[in-house]
This record gives sequence, structure tokens and C-alpha cells, in this order.
Amino acid sequence: MKVAAVVSTKGGPGKTTVGANLGAFCADAGVRTLLIDLDNQPSLSSFYNLSHEAPGGTYQLITSNETRPDQIISQTIIPNLSLIKSNDPFNLLSNLLLHAADGRLRLKNLMPAFAQDFDLILIDTQGARSIVLEMALLGSQVAISPITPDMLTAREFQRGMLQLYRDLEPLAALGAVTPVLNIVINKLDATNDANLIYHTLTETFSDHPKIQMVETTIPAAVSFRRAATEGIPAHRLSEPSSQDGQEPRYPRCEDPPMRHGAFRNEDLHDGVNSSRLVLANGVRDVLLHGHSSERAAEHPTTRCGHGEPAILHTPRGIEKPR
Repeated sequence: MKVAAVVSTKGGPGKTTVGANLGAFCADAGVRTLLIDLDNQPSLSSFYNLSHEAPGGTYQLITSNETRPDQIISQTIIPNLSLIKSNDPFNLLSNLLLHAADGRLRLKNLMPAFAQDFDLILIDTQGARSIVLEMALLGSQVAISPITPDMLTAREFQRGMLQLYRDLEPLAALGAVTPVLNIVINKLDATNDANLIYHTLTETFSDHPKIQMVETTIPAAVSFRRAATEGIPAHRLSEPSSQDGQEPRYPRCEDPPMRHGAFRNEDLHDGVNSSRLVLANGVRDVLLHGHSSERAAEHPTTRCGHGEPAILHTPRGIEKPR
């Protein structure tokens, strides 16, 4: 069983959207997947309709060590996709964990109870530094951190997530090792500024022992908003029909543009092929192989073919971690 947490110390990078779509994609691929919503704003809990709703949720899981499926595990309408819903609207878990002897290790100790029933556990977390976020990190084998390609988010990542990892290092003596943090660029648009920040982050963390850039980037595509509106994963959206006898406009590159963030405005369409390619590449890179991306200078900068690498300059505010 693989346990992965979707984490960020900043709200708004798309953690819930990434986790919900990744979980449903894995479930449709035959992977028995469990979503755990540790956010007191339960967006993940309401992302998909439920065919069965359990009486309890994360509050009972954490406070009472309740792991019986009939008490805490709900079933979504998507086969193979289960959910432990968030039922802590007043954020009581944080105070309880602060006073518990095993507070930050509670989730790590509970995970083996689900090993027989699930192949993958995806944990959605709060968009702020808290003991709940620390507990989720220490209870995971893989950490996924979505980042939007803007300067404020990049600075917050360096200030928040890197400091969080430094603060948790001493717990390694107790067997609580923080997992490698996989950065996923989310909502990448076709602007020079976004591409510059993406490549700069890739170069900045190229030799970091605990942080790696995932090769797959997620474009700012309308299909993800459509999917959330309809309550289905993006890869299940119906493909748009052709107009005037022409085929739908999809990327036809052998190496899809979202792999390296080099795409054009016409690639930011409403088609589902891009969503499927993004999810498939992300599952492979993060959950199966854990491959980090190559250095930014080695990446092609044209949509197709083999263009010359761009000459990049580090924007102010992004510094190489010491």
C-alpha cells in the first residue's frame, strides 16, 4: 500500500482538485483508493457524490483510533474510490493532537489498518502550517505539493514548506522520516512569466535531497473546472464533438506539451485528452517511479521538435536553499 499526502502551507494552489482527480484516475485504473480529507474546510468530502455515507469520519479516526470500515469509510459513486470524510468543522483536532503523546505520529500508526483493503491512500490537508499537516506528512511515503506559477506562491513555498521540513528533521530519530516532496506545477498558463518561474524552480531544486520537480505539469485548462462542476473526474468528461467536419483540436505531439510546460494558447482548450495525459504522467512519475525532472536547461522549449534551450535568469525572491 502506498500513502501519499497532498500538502501546502498556502491555500489556493489546487490541492483538493489534484487529489480528487488523481484518486479517481487511479480508481478507474483498478487501484483500490482511499481519500482522507484532513481539511476542516471539507471540499474533498463533497467533490464526488456518495453512494454510501459512513456515520463517522476523520474526527473519529484521529481521536478514537477508529479504523472499522463501517464506521468511518464512505463509498463514492466511483468504483474503487472510498472516502474518510472531514467532520471537524471547528478544527478541534489540532488542539487534541497538540496534547496527545503521539500527536504527530498518530496517523502513521493508524495506516497499517487499511493495508488489506486499499492499494493507495491519498490525504488532502489544510492550506496552512498546523500539527494536522505535520501529522499527514509524517504518515505518508510520498508528498505532493501543487504550486501555481506565480512569484508569491513560489516565495511562500520556500518560506513555508522548506521551513516545515527543517523543523521536522529531528523526528527522524524516532523513525518519523519526512518523505521526498514532489513539486507539481498547477494551473500553468502560456505566459513567459509562468514558464520562467517553472524552469527556475526546476533548476533551484535540481540537487536538493528532499525536493524534486515532477516532470508533469498541469495546464490551466477549463476541463478541470467543468469536471468539478459536474462532480466527476476530468478524465471522464465527454470529448467535444468536431465542428464543420474537422477533428477536435488536441495536442498531437509525441511528447505532450504539458510534460515540460512548453505549450501555446491553443493547447489550453476544453479537451479531455490533455487531462488524461496529465493524470497518467503524474501517476507514473510520482506514485510509481518517483522520477524527478531533468535540469531546466536540458528541457526543450518548443512545443514539438528540438528547440534550443532558453537562457534563464533567476527571478528575485527565489533563492537556492542552503
